[in-house]
Amino acid sequence: MTGLQGPATDTAADGRGTRRALPYAVHARGLAKTYPGGRDAVRGVDLTVAAGEMFAFLGPNGAGKSTTVSMLCALKRPSAGAAWVAGANVLTESHLVRRRVGVLFQYSALEPDLTCAQSLQLHARLHGLSRSDARSRTGQVLSAARLAEHRHARVRTLSGGMRRRLGIARALLHEPRVLFLDEPTAGLDPPARARLWQHLRRLREDEHITVFVTTHYLEEAEYCDRLAIIDHGRIVAHGTPAGLKSALGQETVRLRTSDNRRAAALLRTAHGRTAFDCGEEVTVPVTDSAEWLPRLCATLGTHGIHLALAPAGGLPYRPLPLAALLAEPALAAFTLTALALVPAVHTRRPETFSTLLALTSAPLLFGSGALVPLSTLPSWVISTAALNPLAYAADLLRRTTGPTASPGVHWGTWQPPPALEAGVLLLTAITALLCTARRFGRTDDTT
Repeated sequence: MTGLQGPATDTAADGRGTRRALPYAVHARGLAKTYPGGRDAVRGVDLTVAAGEMFAFLGPNGAGKSTTVSMLCALKRPSAGAAWVAGANVLTESHLVRRRVGVLFQYSALEPDLTCAQSLQLHARLHGLSRSDARSRTGQVLSAARLAEHRHARVRTLSGGMRRRLGIARALLHEPRVLFLDEPTAGLDPPARARLWQHLRRLREDEHITVFVTTHYLEEAEYCDRLAIIDHGRIVAHGTPAGLKSALGQETVRLRTSDNRRAAALLRTAHGRTAFDCGEEVTVPVTDSAEWLPRLCATLGTHGIHLALAPAGGLPYRPLPLAALLAEPALAAFTLTALALVPAVHTRRPETFSTLLALTSAPLLFGSGALVPLSTLPSWVISTAALNPLAYAADLLRRTTGPTASPGVHWGTWQPPPALEAGVLLLTAITALLCTARRFGRTDDTT
């Protein structure tokens, strides 16, 4: 497999237009992102990642990891600060940044009914590779991912770990200089996670690229050269894995409580320990878990915070998110059925209806972000997502099941909240049903 050759440096233009060598692949200063309403997702992040380095970006859910990655990949515009990635400025040279980076999001979709080779060749063509280059590059990345023998297997038959490797292979098709991976081990069992990290280290050496990984597993930092920890939008610690482990602790205690956010804040103030609210659990690095576990539990119990039972499977166990997760597919199905009734009542032959359905459903599905992230599609497709009901359904389900770095439906620079997206789907369904009822009314008047 071919990769980037030469010294581990990138180039950037200075004020006089000349090129200068840079010893880093990612360089950010004061990077910040504030969403409408005054919510600060990232607050002045300073980062430097050397070219050819394996770098880990740790933090709990909601700490600002995915937002930072989105800004570094030129998918979101920073509210303040500056950043250079692979020698290009994310503000003034965003097109070069997107050309020089590869991205694998946590919820990156793969076409389940295509074979591995077909899926990669499709995305290679979307990246602008010629037909022959797409075939050649597909064979190279499949070999690097140890999936060459599965090139004719359908994606839905692969294991979770093999799908992640296929997703990474897809991100390498255009030979990027920096590879961004947003929680690539999420949902994998420990052996599969270990194998994936071995694959990433081997890939870094073979491809001569920089690997930037986000995760909330502290123990995974051992696979990286350096790491930074982000919490509440700020870098709270950075250094080598050995240095941070000696400072934070050699072991990690994981607790699921009745109020994880309050528990993390309490343990930080009561014991002076670094505690992370990771969404479903609180993680606390300690030097001796047998000594610290009773003390942590006693502190929580004294302040009325109780340990909670783990949920079954991966579904949310709180009533409101679970109800939303069940209701949203029903709403999406109701909207799509109502929309299908409109051409059904206006056509006389079943063959005509089938043709219309095939011609409209494929473009709507492709432009919705359900198969591939919207950020990987052309800008004119992204601009039409606000008119696509399937885009609202896909974005609503993705945002309910977990955080995502992939930009969804936007109205200008504003992203509508989930409740408004559900309202758009419901209004679309009602409008379609009214059109259908009006058509039936005209038929009755004619007869």
